[in-house]
Amino acid sequence: MAWVLRKIDLDALWVTFRTMDLYWYGAAQLVFGLGLLGSAIRWHLMLRLNHEAVVHGAASVRMVFISQFFNTLFGGPSGGDLPKTALYSRWFGVPAADVLAASVLDRLTSSIGGMIFISAALALGAVSGGFDFMARWKFQAPGAWVWVGVGLVLSAGVAVIAWSARRPASFLGRSLAALRKSARFLVGSRRRSAQAIGCALSTAILFNVTQICCLQALSPEPVPWTRLFWMYQLVTMVSALPVGVAGTGLREGASMVLLGQYQIAAPTAVAAAMLTLSVHLGWAAVGACILYREHRWRRNCTKTSAPSGISAVMPVWNESTQVSDTVQRLKAIPEIKEIIVADGGSTDGTRELAERLGCRVIRVPLGRGRQLAEAARLAREEVILMVHADTWLNPDAGAALFRCLRDPLVVGGGFWKHFRHPPWLLRGSRFRCWLRIWWSGRVLGDQAMFVRRAALEAVGGVPDQPLMEEVALCQKLRKKGRLVLAGAAVTTSDRRFRKHGIARTYWRMFRVCRAYRRGVSAEELVRLYEGR
Repeated sequence: MAWVLRKIDLDALWVTFRTMDLYWYGAAQLVFGLGLLGSAIRWHLMLRLNHEAVVHGAASVRMVFISQFFNTLFGGPSGGDLPKTALYSRWFGVPAADVLAASVLDRLTSSIGGMIFISAALALGAVSGGFDFMARWKFQAPGAWVWVGVGLVLSAGVAVIAWSARRPASFLGRSLAALRKSARFLVGSRRRSAQAIGCALSTAILFNVTQICCLQALSPEPVPWTRLFWMYQLVTMVSALPVGVAGTGLREGASMVLLGQYQIAAPTAVAAAMLTLSVHLGWAAVGACILYREHRWRRNCTKTSAPSGISAVMPVWNESTQVSDTVQRLKAIPEIKEIIVADGGSTDGTRELAERLGCRVIRVPLGRGRQLAEAARLAREEVILMVHADTWLNPDAGAALFRCLRDPLVVGGGFWKHFRHPPWLLRGSRFRCWLRIWWSGRVLGDQAMFVRRAALEAVGGVPDQPLMEEVALCQKLRKKGRLVLAGAAVTTSDRRFRKHGIARTYWRMFRVCRAYRRGVSAEELVRLYEGR
Protein backbone atom coordinates (compact mmCIF):
# COMPACT_ATOMS: atom_id res chain seq x y z
CA MET A 1 0.00 0.00 0.00
CA ALA A 2 2.90 2.31 0.78
CA TRP A 3 4.32 1.61 -2.69
CA VAL A 4 0.99 2.57 -4.29
CA LEU A 5 0.70 5.80 -2.31
CA ARG A 6 4.23 6.84 -3.34
CA LYS A 7 3.18 6.57 -6.99
CA ILE A 8 0.36 9.12 -6.81
CA ASP A 9 -0.25 12.71 -5.78
CA LEU A 10 -1.66 12.60 -2.25
CA ASP A 11 -3.17 16.07 -2.54
CA ALA A 12 -5.05 14.96 -5.66
CA LEU A 13 -6.17 11.85 -3.76
CA TRP A 14 -7.62 14.00 -0.98
CA VAL A 15 -9.41 16.25 -3.49
CA THR A 16 -10.87 13.16 -5.14
CA PHE A 17 -12.28 11.95 -1.84
CA ARG A 18 -13.84 15.35 -1.16
CA THR A 19 -15.88 15.07 -4.38
CA MET A 20 -17.37 11.68 -3.45
CA ASP A 21 -21.03 11.10 -4.35
CA LEU A 22 -22.63 9.58 -1.26
CA TYR A 23 -25.52 8.08 -3.24
CA TRP A 24 -23.20 5.96 -5.36
CA TYR A 25 -21.25 4.97 -2.25
CA GLY A 26 -24.48 3.94 -0.51
CA ALA A 27 -25.39 1.91 -3.59
CA ALA A 28 -22.01 0.14 -3.32
CA GLN A 29 -22.71 -0.78 0.31
CA LEU A 30 -26.16 -2.12 -0.58
CA VAL A 31 -24.96 -4.11 -3.59
CA PHE A 32 -22.14 -5.70 -1.59
CA GLY A 33 -24.62 -6.71 1.12
CA LEU A 34 -26.80 -8.34 -1.53
CA GLY A 35 -23.72 -10.16 -2.79
CA LEU A 36 -23.08 -11.53 0.70
CA LEU A 37 -26.69 -12.69 0.85
CA GLY A 38 -26.21 -14.49 -2.47
CA SER A 39 -23.06 -16.11 -1.09
CA ALA A 40 -25.04 -17.25 1.95
CA ILE A 41 -27.70 -18.87 -0.25
CA ARG A 42 -25.00 -20.61 -2.29
CA TRP A 43 -23.26 -21.94 0.83
CA HIS A 44 -26.57 -23.13 2.25
CA LEU A 45 -27.22 -25.02 -0.99
CA MET A 46 -23.84 -26.74 -0.57
CA LEU A 47 -24.62 -27.61 3.05
CA ARG A 48 -27.97 -29.08 2.06
CA LEU A 49 -26.19 -31.63 -0.14
CA ASN A 50 -25.13 -33.33 3.11
CA HIS A 51 -27.74 -33.62 5.85
CA GLU A 52 -25.01 -34.14 8.43
CA ALA A 53 -23.85 -30.55 7.91
CA VAL A 54 -26.95 -28.41 7.38
CA VAL A 55 -28.95 -26.80 10.21
CA HIS A 56 -31.28 -24.10 8.88
CA GLY A 57 -31.13 -21.23 6.43
CA ALA A 58 -30.87 -18.43 8.99
CA ALA A 59 -27.80 -20.09 10.52
CA SER A 60 -26.12 -20.23 7.11
CA VAL A 61 -26.85 -16.56 6.42
CA ARG A 62 -25.48 -15.41 9.78
CA MET A 63 -22.37 -17.53 9.40
CA VAL A 64 -21.55 -16.11 5.95
CA PHE A 65 -21.86 -12.55 7.26
CA ILE A 66 -19.59 -13.54 10.15
CA SER A 67 -17.18 -15.07 7.65
CA GLN A 68 -16.77 -11.62 6.06
CA PHE A 69 -15.02 -10.67 9.30
CA PHE A 70 -12.88 -13.83 9.14
CA ASN A 71 -12.06 -13.23 5.46
CA THR A 72 -10.86 -9.73 6.29
CA LEU A 73 -8.85 -10.85 9.30
CA PHE A 74 -7.20 -13.92 7.76
CA GLY A 75 -6.32 -12.75 4.27
CA GLY A 76 -9.28 -13.67 2.09
CA PRO A 77 -11.93 -16.35 1.57
CA SER A 78 -9.50 -19.26 1.71
CA GLY A 79 -8.20 -18.22 5.11
CA GLY A 80 -11.66 -17.38 6.43
CA ASP A 81 -13.21 -20.75 5.60
CA LEU A 82 -11.31 -22.60 8.34
CA PRO A 83 -12.53 -20.51 11.32
CA LYS A 84 -16.02 -20.43 9.78
CA THR A 85 -16.01 -24.23 9.60
CA ALA A 86 -14.74 -24.63 13.15
CA LEU A 87 -17.27 -22.17 14.59
CA TYR A 88 -20.22 -23.65 12.69
CA SER A 89 -19.27 -27.15 13.84
CA ARG A 90 -18.91 -26.04 17.46
CA TRP A 91 -22.14 -24.07 17.64
CA PHE A 92 -24.39 -26.66 16.03
CA GLY A 93 -22.65 -29.92 16.89
CA VAL A 94 -22.21 -31.07 13.29
CA PRO A 95 -19.11 -32.85 11.90
CA ALA A 96 -16.42 -30.34 10.95
CA ALA A 97 -15.28 -32.56 8.06
CA ASP A 98 -18.71 -32.30 6.42
CA VAL A 99 -18.81 -28.52 6.88
CA LEU A 100 -15.32 -28.13 5.42
CA ALA A 101 -16.34 -30.23 2.40
CA ALA A 102 -19.32 -27.92 1.84
CA SER A 103 -17.01 -24.88 2.06
CA VAL A 104 -14.59 -26.34 -0.50
CA LEU A 105 -17.45 -27.18 -2.86
CA ASP A 106 -18.80 -23.68 -2.34
CA ARG A 107 -15.46 -22.19 -3.41
CA LEU A 108 -15.33 -24.43 -6.47
CA THR A 109 -18.85 -23.38 -7.45
CA SER A 110 -17.93 -19.74 -6.89
CA SER A 111 -14.94 -20.18 -9.21
CA ILE A 112 -17.18 -21.64 -11.92
CA GLY A 113 -19.54 -18.69 -11.59
CA GLY A 114 -16.59 -16.31 -11.77
CA MET A 115 -15.31 -17.96 -14.96
CA ILE A 116 -18.74 -17.72 -16.57
CA PHE A 117 -18.95 -14.08 -15.58
CA ILE A 118 -15.50 -13.14 -16.86
CA SER A 119 -16.17 -14.95 -20.15
CA ALA A 120 -19.31 -12.88 -20.66
CA ALA A 121 -17.53 -9.71 -19.50
CA LEU A 122 -14.65 -10.35 -21.93
CA ALA A 123 -17.12 -10.76 -24.79
CA LEU A 124 -18.87 -7.52 -23.77
CA GLY A 125 -15.55 -5.71 -23.57
CA ALA A 126 -14.47 -6.97 -26.98
CA VAL A 127 -17.69 -5.79 -28.60
CA SER A 128 -17.48 -2.34 -26.97
CA GLY A 129 -13.79 -1.80 -27.80
CA GLY A 130 -12.45 -2.44 -24.34
CA PHE A 131 -9.21 -4.06 -25.55
CA ASP A 132 -7.96 -1.38 -27.94
CA PHE A 133 -5.24 -0.44 -25.46
CA MET A 134 -3.59 -3.84 -25.83
CA ALA A 135 -2.07 -2.75 -29.12
CA ARG A 136 0.31 -0.59 -27.04
CA TRP A 137 1.22 -3.36 -24.58
CA LYS A 138 4.43 -5.35 -24.68
CA PHE A 139 3.85 -8.78 -23.24
CA GLN A 140 6.56 -10.69 -21.41
CA ALA A 141 6.23 -14.32 -20.38
CA PRO A 142 6.42 -15.04 -16.64
CA GLY A 143 9.83 -16.02 -15.32
CA ALA A 144 10.79 -19.57 -14.50
CA TRP A 145 10.32 -18.94 -10.77
CA VAL A 146 6.60 -18.30 -11.35
CA TRP A 147 6.13 -21.65 -13.06
CA VAL A 148 8.18 -23.38 -10.36
CA GLY A 149 5.96 -21.84 -7.68
CA VAL A 150 2.77 -22.90 -9.46
CA GLY A 151 4.15 -26.41 -9.86
CA LEU A 152 5.03 -26.65 -6.17
CA VAL A 153 1.56 -25.52 -5.12
CA LEU A 154 -0.14 -28.03 -7.44
CA SER A 155 2.19 -30.83 -6.30
CA ALA A 156 1.44 -30.07 -2.67
CA GLY A 157 -2.31 -30.18 -3.38
CA VAL A 158 -2.02 -33.54 -5.15
CA ALA A 159 0.08 -34.92 -2.29
CA VAL A 160 -2.48 -33.85 0.32
CA ILE A 161 -5.33 -35.43 -1.66
CA ALA A 162 -3.37 -38.68 -2.11
CA TRP A 163 -2.48 -38.78 1.59
CA SER A 164 -6.14 -38.18 2.57
CA ALA A 165 -7.38 -40.90 0.20
CA ARG A 166 -5.10 -43.45 1.89
CA ARG A 167 -6.27 -42.47 5.38
CA PRO A 168 -10.09 -42.32 5.22
CA ALA A 169 -10.40 -42.16 9.02
CA SER A 170 -8.40 -38.92 9.26
CA PHE A 171 -10.05 -35.49 9.26
CA LEU A 172 -8.87 -34.74 5.73
CA GLY A 173 -9.95 -38.22 4.62
CA ARG A 174 -13.45 -37.70 6.01
CA SER A 175 -13.59 -34.27 4.41
CA LEU A 176 -12.56 -35.71 1.05
CA ALA A 177 -15.22 -38.44 1.30
CA ALA A 178 -17.89 -35.88 2.19
CA LEU A 179 -16.74 -33.70 -0.70
CA ARG A 180 -17.05 -36.58 -3.18
CA LYS A 181 -20.50 -37.45 -1.86
CA SER A 182 -21.79 -33.87 -2.03
CA ALA A 183 -20.28 -33.34 -5.47
CA ARG A 184 -22.07 -36.43 -6.80
CA PHE A 185 -25.39 -35.12 -5.50
CA LEU A 186 -24.73 -31.70 -7.01
CA VAL A 187 -23.75 -33.03 -10.43
CA GLY A 188 -26.64 -35.52 -10.41
CA SER A 189 -29.27 -32.81 -9.84
CA ARG A 190 -29.73 -30.33 -12.67
CA ARG A 191 -31.93 -28.12 -10.53
CA ARG A 192 -29.44 -27.82 -7.67
CA SER A 193 -26.55 -27.33 -10.08
CA ALA A 194 -28.45 -24.54 -11.84
CA GLN A 195 -29.31 -22.90 -8.51
CA ALA A 196 -25.70 -23.06 -7.29
CA ILE A 197 -24.23 -21.72 -10.54
CA GLY A 198 -26.91 -19.03 -10.69
CA CYS A 199 -26.02 -17.86 -7.16
CA ALA A 200 -22.30 -17.93 -8.00
CA LEU A 201 -22.84 -15.89 -11.15
CA SER A 202 -25.08 -13.35 -9.41
CA THR A 203 -22.59 -12.84 -6.56
CA ALA A 204 -19.74 -12.35 -9.05
CA ILE A 205 -21.81 -9.69 -10.82
CA LEU A 206 -22.80 -7.95 -7.57
CA PHE A 207 -19.27 -7.85 -6.16
CA ASN A 208 -17.98 -6.34 -9.39
CA VAL A 209 -20.85 -3.85 -9.55
CA THR A 210 -19.76 -2.77 -6.05
CA GLN A 211 -16.41 -1.68 -7.45
CA ILE A 212 -18.06 0.07 -10.39
CA CYS A 213 -20.28 2.02 -7.96
CA CYS A 214 -17.23 3.05 -5.93
CA LEU A 215 -15.49 4.28 -9.08
CA GLN A 216 -18.60 6.13 -10.22
CA ALA A 217 -18.83 7.78 -6.78
CA LEU A 218 -15.47 9.48 -7.42
CA SER A 219 -15.27 9.81 -11.20
CA PRO A 220 -16.23 13.22 -12.67
CA GLU A 221 -17.29 11.47 -15.88
CA PRO A 222 -19.63 8.48 -16.47
CA VAL A 223 -17.75 5.19 -16.13
CA PRO A 224 -17.50 3.10 -19.34
CA TRP A 225 -18.44 -0.03 -17.44
CA THR A 226 -19.18 -2.12 -20.53
CA ARG A 227 -15.54 -1.77 -21.56
CA LEU A 228 -13.90 -2.37 -18.17
CA PHE A 229 -16.31 -4.77 -16.48
CA TRP A 230 -13.98 -7.68 -17.32
CA MET A 231 -11.07 -5.95 -15.67
CA TYR A 232 -12.71 -5.75 -12.25
CA GLN A 233 -12.95 -9.53 -12.06
CA LEU A 234 -9.14 -9.60 -12.37
CA VAL A 235 -8.90 -7.01 -9.60
CA THR A 236 -11.18 -9.19 -7.45
CA MET A 237 -9.02 -12.25 -8.07
CA VAL A 238 -5.81 -10.38 -7.22
CA SER A 239 -7.25 -8.85 -4.05
CA ALA A 240 -8.45 -12.30 -2.88
CA LEU A 241 -4.88 -13.60 -2.62
CA PRO A 242 -4.13 -14.49 1.05
CA VAL A 243 -1.24 -12.07 1.50
CA GLY A 244 -2.87 -9.12 3.22
CA VAL A 245 -5.87 -7.74 5.05
CA ALA A 246 -8.93 -7.50 2.78
CA GLY A 247 -6.68 -7.21 -0.29
CA THR A 248 -5.19 -3.91 0.93
CA GLY A 249 -2.51 -2.70 -1.48
CA LEU A 250 -3.16 -5.42 -4.05
CA ARG A 251 -6.54 -3.98 -5.03
CA GLU A 252 -5.20 -0.43 -5.17
CA GLY A 253 -2.15 -1.39 -7.23
CA ALA A 254 -4.10 -3.52 -9.70
CA SER A 255 -6.75 -0.80 -10.08
CA MET A 256 -4.13 1.88 -10.69
CA VAL A 257 -2.41 -0.16 -13.41
CA LEU A 258 -5.50 -1.50 -15.18
CA LEU A 259 -7.75 1.55 -14.96
CA GLY A 260 -4.92 3.65 -16.27
CA GLN A 261 -5.39 1.89 -19.59
CA TYR A 262 -8.79 3.61 -19.84
CA GLN A 263 -7.37 7.09 -19.12
CA ILE A 264 -8.70 7.07 -15.57
CA ALA A 265 -6.42 9.13 -13.34
CA ALA A 266 -4.33 7.22 -10.82
CA PRO A 267 -5.70 9.16 -7.79
CA THR A 268 -9.26 8.35 -8.90
CA ALA A 269 -8.45 4.66 -9.43
CA VAL A 270 -6.71 4.32 -6.07
CA ALA A 271 -9.41 6.28 -4.24
CA ALA A 272 -12.10 4.03 -5.75
CA ALA A 273 -10.18 0.96 -4.62
CA MET A 274 -9.90 2.42 -1.12
CA LEU A 275 -13.65 3.03 -1.12
CA THR A 276 -14.11 -0.63 -2.04
CA LEU A 277 -11.83 -1.51 0.88
CA SER A 278 -14.03 0.56 3.19
CA VAL A 279 -17.08 -1.38 1.96
CA HIS A 280 -15.33 -4.65 2.83
CA LEU A 281 -14.31 -3.33 6.23
CA GLY A 282 -17.81 -2.00 6.91
CA TRP A 283 -19.42 -5.36 6.31
CA ALA A 284 -16.60 -7.03 8.26
CA ALA A 285 -17.61 -4.83 11.20
CA VAL A 286 -21.20 -6.02 10.76
CA GLY A 287 -19.94 -9.61 10.82
CA ALA A 288 -17.93 -8.90 13.98
CA CYS A 289 -21.05 -7.51 15.70
CA ILE A 290 -23.07 -10.59 14.72
CA LEU A 291 -20.26 -12.83 16.00
CA TYR A 292 -20.16 -11.01 19.34
CA ARG A 293 -23.92 -11.16 19.76
CA GLU A 294 -24.12 -14.85 18.81
CA HIS A 295 -21.26 -15.77 21.14
CA ARG A 296 -22.88 -13.93 24.04
CA TRP A 297 -26.31 -15.50 23.48
CA ARG A 298 -24.93 -19.01 23.09
CA ARG A 299 -22.78 -18.66 26.17
CA ASN A 300 -25.88 -17.83 28.23
CA CYS A 301 -28.38 -20.21 26.62
CA THR A 302 -29.43 -23.46 28.27
CA LYS A 303 -27.97 -26.54 26.62
CA THR A 304 -30.65 -28.95 25.41
CA SER A 305 -30.40 -32.58 24.38
CA ALA A 306 -31.36 -33.69 20.90
CA PRO A 307 -35.09 -34.56 20.73
CA SER A 308 -36.04 -38.14 20.03
CA GLY A 309 -39.66 -37.83 18.95
CA ILE A 310 -42.47 -35.58 17.73
CA SER A 311 -46.07 -35.37 18.85
CA ALA A 312 -48.33 -34.19 16.01
CA VAL A 313 -51.49 -32.39 17.18
CA MET A 314 -54.37 -31.58 14.84
CA PRO A 315 -57.48 -29.49 15.58
CA VAL A 316 -60.47 -30.64 13.52
CA TRP A 317 -64.12 -29.86 13.03
CA ASN A 318 -66.05 -31.68 10.30
CA GLU A 319 -62.91 -32.58 8.34
CA SER A 320 -63.82 -36.11 7.24
CA THR A 321 -62.77 -35.35 3.65
CA GLN A 322 -59.32 -34.11 4.69
CA VAL A 323 -58.18 -35.96 7.78
CA SER A 324 -57.43 -39.33 6.18
CA ASP A 325 -54.85 -38.06 3.69
CA THR A 326 -53.21 -35.82 6.27
CA VAL A 327 -52.89 -38.59 8.86
CA GLN A 328 -51.47 -41.04 6.35
CA ARG A 329 -48.75 -38.54 5.47
CA LEU A 330 -47.99 -37.92 9.12
CA LYS A 331 -47.57 -41.66 9.67
CA ALA A 332 -45.00 -41.76 6.88
CA ILE A 333 -42.71 -39.49 8.95
CA PRO A 334 -40.62 -41.81 11.17
CA GLU A 335 -39.86 -39.10 13.75
CA ILE A 336 -43.56 -38.67 14.61
CA LYS A 337 -44.35 -41.01 17.54
CA GLU A 338 -47.96 -40.03 18.19
CA ILE A 339 -50.83 -38.18 16.51
CA ILE A 340 -53.38 -36.43 18.72
CA VAL A 341 -56.60 -35.25 17.07
CA ALA A 342 -58.54 -32.60 19.02
CA ASP A 343 -62.12 -32.75 17.79
CA GLY A 344 -64.30 -29.71 18.33
CA GLY A 345 -67.65 -31.52 18.03
CA SER A 346 -67.68 -32.91 14.49
CA THR A 347 -70.93 -34.33 13.16
CA ASP A 348 -69.66 -35.85 9.90
CA GLY A 349 -67.76 -38.85 11.30
CA THR A 350 -64.36 -37.14 11.57
CA ARG A 351 -63.80 -38.41 15.10
CA GLU A 352 -64.61 -42.03 14.25
CA LEU A 353 -62.40 -41.89 11.13
CA ALA A 354 -59.44 -40.56 13.12
CA GLU A 355 -59.85 -43.36 15.67
CA ARG A 356 -59.84 -45.98 12.92
CA LEU A 357 -56.65 -44.45 11.56
CA GLY A 358 -54.95 -45.07 14.92
CA CYS A 359 -54.93 -41.50 16.20
CA ARG A 360 -55.45 -40.52 19.82
CA VAL A 361 -58.72 -38.57 19.73
CA ILE A 362 -59.83 -36.11 22.40
CA ARG A 363 -62.99 -34.00 22.59
CA VAL A 364 -62.49 -30.30 23.19
CA PRO A 365 -64.94 -27.36 22.93
CA LEU A 366 -64.68 -25.75 19.50
CA GLY A 367 -61.97 -23.11 19.17
CA ARG A 368 -58.66 -23.68 17.39
CA GLY A 369 -56.49 -22.23 20.14
CA ARG A 370 -58.32 -24.21 22.83
CA GLN A 371 -58.09 -27.41 20.81
CA LEU A 372 -54.38 -27.01 20.18
CA ALA A 373 -53.69 -26.10 23.80
CA GLU A 374 -55.40 -29.20 25.17
CA ALA A 375 -53.80 -31.56 22.65
CA ALA A 376 -50.35 -30.09 23.30
CA ARG A 377 -50.84 -30.45 27.05
CA LEU A 378 -51.43 -34.19 26.63
CA ALA A 379 -48.50 -34.72 24.23
CA ARG A 380 -45.65 -36.94 25.44
CA GLU A 381 -42.78 -36.11 23.06
CA GLU A 382 -40.20 -33.31 23.27
CA VAL A 383 -41.42 -31.53 20.13
CA ILE A 384 -45.00 -30.45 19.38
CA LEU A 385 -46.01 -30.23 15.71
CA MET A 386 -49.27 -28.37 15.05
CA VAL A 387 -50.87 -29.47 11.79
CA HIS A 388 -54.04 -28.26 10.11
CA ALA A 389 -56.29 -30.94 8.67
CA ASP A 390 -55.64 -29.83 5.07
CA THR A 391 -51.84 -29.43 5.38
CA TRP A 392 -49.68 -32.26 4.02
CA LEU A 393 -46.12 -32.95 5.10
CA ASN A 394 -43.45 -34.88 3.21
CA PRO A 395 -41.61 -37.86 4.76
CA ASP A 396 -38.43 -35.79 5.19
CA ALA A 397 -40.17 -33.11 7.28
CA GLY A 398 -39.26 -34.70 10.61
CA ALA A 399 -35.57 -34.90 9.77
CA ALA A 400 -35.58 -31.27 8.59
CA LEU A 401 -37.28 -30.26 11.85
CA PHE A 402 -34.65 -32.05 13.94
CA ARG A 403 -31.86 -30.40 11.97
CA CYS A 404 -33.28 -26.99 12.93
CA LEU A 405 -33.26 -27.94 16.59
CA ARG A 406 -29.51 -28.62 16.47
CA ASP A 407 -29.37 -24.89 17.13
CA PRO A 408 -29.97 -24.44 20.89
CA LEU A 409 -31.25 -20.89 20.32
CA VAL A 410 -34.15 -22.17 18.21
CA VAL A 411 -37.37 -22.80 20.16
CA GLY A 412 -39.66 -23.43 17.21
CA GLY A 413 -40.65 -22.50 13.71
CA GLY A 414 -42.49 -23.79 10.69
CA PHE A 415 -42.02 -25.00 7.13
CA TRP A 416 -41.99 -23.43 3.71
CA LYS A 417 -45.48 -23.55 2.20
CA HIS A 418 -46.99 -24.21 -1.22
CA PHE A 419 -50.62 -24.32 -2.26
CA ARG A 420 -51.78 -27.42 -4.09
CA HIS A 421 -52.65 -26.52 -7.72
CA PRO A 422 -52.72 -22.77 -7.04
CA PRO A 423 -54.01 -20.13 -9.43
CA TRP A 424 -51.40 -17.57 -10.42
CA LEU A 425 -52.51 -15.07 -7.77
CA LEU A 426 -51.52 -17.54 -5.03
CA ARG A 427 -48.06 -18.26 -6.40
CA GLY A 428 -45.02 -16.93 -4.58
CA SER A 429 -45.88 -18.54 -1.23
CA ARG A 430 -42.23 -19.34 -0.57
CA PHE A 431 -41.24 -15.69 -0.83
CA ARG A 432 -44.10 -14.66 1.46
CA CYS A 433 -42.99 -17.25 4.04
CA TRP A 434 -39.47 -15.81 3.99
CA LEU A 435 -40.70 -12.21 4.19
CA ARG A 436 -43.02 -13.05 7.09
CA ILE A 437 -40.35 -14.77 9.20
CA TRP A 438 -37.78 -12.05 8.43
CA TRP A 439 -40.02 -9.02 8.87
CA SER A 440 -42.29 -10.03 11.72
CA GLY A 441 -40.71 -13.22 13.10
CA ARG A 442 -43.80 -15.39 12.81
CA VAL A 443 -45.21 -18.35 10.95
CA LEU A 444 -48.81 -19.17 10.07
CA GLY A 445 -50.80 -22.14 11.27
CA ASP A 446 -50.92 -23.77 7.83
CA GLN A 447 -47.10 -23.84 7.77
CA ALA A 448 -47.17 -26.73 10.30
CA MET A 449 -45.77 -24.81 13.26
CA PHE A 450 -43.47 -26.75 15.62
CA VAL A 451 -42.14 -25.88 19.07
CA ARG A 452 -40.06 -27.44 21.82
CA ARG A 453 -42.38 -28.67 24.53
CA ALA A 454 -40.24 -27.06 27.27
CA ALA A 455 -40.49 -23.68 25.53
CA LEU A 456 -44.25 -24.09 25.04
CA GLU A 457 -44.73 -24.84 28.72
CA ALA A 458 -42.53 -21.87 29.66
CA VAL A 459 -44.85 -19.44 27.81
CA GLY A 460 -48.02 -20.98 29.24
CA GLY A 461 -49.03 -23.16 26.30
CA VAL A 462 -50.98 -22.28 23.18
CA PRO A 463 -53.13 -19.16 23.76
CA ASP A 464 -56.80 -20.05 24.28
CA GLN A 465 -58.32 -17.91 21.54
CA PRO A 466 -60.39 -18.88 18.50
CA LEU A 467 -58.29 -16.97 15.98
CA MET A 468 -54.75 -15.57 15.58
CA GLU A 469 -53.50 -18.05 18.15
CA GLU A 470 -50.33 -18.68 16.13
CA VAL A 471 -49.52 -14.96 16.05
CA ALA A 472 -49.92 -14.66 19.81
CA LEU A 473 -47.84 -17.80 20.35
CA CYS A 474 -45.04 -16.52 18.11
CA GLN A 475 -44.94 -13.26 20.06
CA LYS A 476 -44.42 -15.20 23.29
CA LEU A 477 -41.90 -17.66 21.85
CA ARG A 478 -39.67 -14.93 20.43
CA LYS A 479 -38.96 -13.86 24.00
CA LYS A 480 -37.53 -17.32 24.68
CA GLY A 481 -35.55 -17.90 21.50
CA ARG A 482 -35.62 -17.88 17.73
CA LEU A 483 -38.18 -19.04 15.20
CA VAL A 484 -36.89 -20.44 11.91
CA LEU A 485 -38.08 -22.20 8.77
CA ALA A 486 -37.10 -25.86 8.39
CA GLY A 487 -35.55 -27.05 5.15
CA ALA A 488 -38.67 -28.79 3.86
CA ALA A 489 -41.99 -27.69 2.39
CA VAL A 490 -45.62 -28.44 3.21
CA THR A 491 -48.53 -28.22 0.81
CA THR A 492 -51.89 -26.90 1.86
CA SER A 493 -55.35 -26.50 0.36
CA ASP A 494 -56.57 -23.28 -1.22
CA ARG A 495 -60.20 -24.18 -0.50
CA ARG A 496 -60.90 -21.01 1.47
CA PHE A 497 -59.58 -18.83 -1.35
CA ARG A 498 -61.67 -20.74 -3.89
CA LYS A 499 -64.77 -20.47 -1.72
CA HIS A 500 -64.60 -16.75 -0.95
CA GLY A 501 -62.35 -15.47 -3.74
CA ILE A 502 -58.64 -14.66 -3.54
CA ALA A 503 -58.89 -10.89 -3.30
CA ARG A 504 -61.76 -11.02 -0.79
CA THR A 505 -59.94 -13.57 1.40
CA TYR A 506 -56.74 -11.53 1.48
CA TRP A 507 -58.77 -8.43 2.33
CA ARG A 508 -60.41 -10.25 5.23
CA MET A 509 -57.02 -11.44 6.49
CA PHE A 510 -55.69 -7.91 6.34
CA ARG A 511 -58.66 -6.56 8.29
CA VAL A 512 -58.33 -9.30 10.91
CA CYS A 513 -54.61 -8.62 11.40
CA ARG A 514 -55.18 -4.89 11.68
CA ALA A 515 -58.04 -5.39 14.14
CA TYR A 516 -55.95 -7.82 16.20
CA ARG A 517 -53.15 -5.26 16.54
CA ARG A 518 -55.75 -2.74 17.76
CA GLY A 519 -56.89 -5.14 20.48
CA VAL A 520 -60.32 -6.03 19.04
CA SER A 521 -62.13 -8.83 20.91
CA ALA A 522 -61.91 -12.46 19.79
CA GLU A 523 -65.60 -12.57 18.88
CA GLU A 524 -65.22 -9.56 16.59
CA LEU A 525 -62.15 -11.13 14.94
CA VAL A 526 -64.11 -14.28 14.15
CA ARG A 527 -66.95 -12.18 12.71
CA LEU A 528 -64.51 -10.33 10.45
CA TYR A 529 -62.76 -13.52 9.37
CA GLU A 530 -66.00 -15.30 8.51
CA GLY A 531 -67.41 -12.21 6.79
CA ARG A 532 -70.47 -12.05 8.94
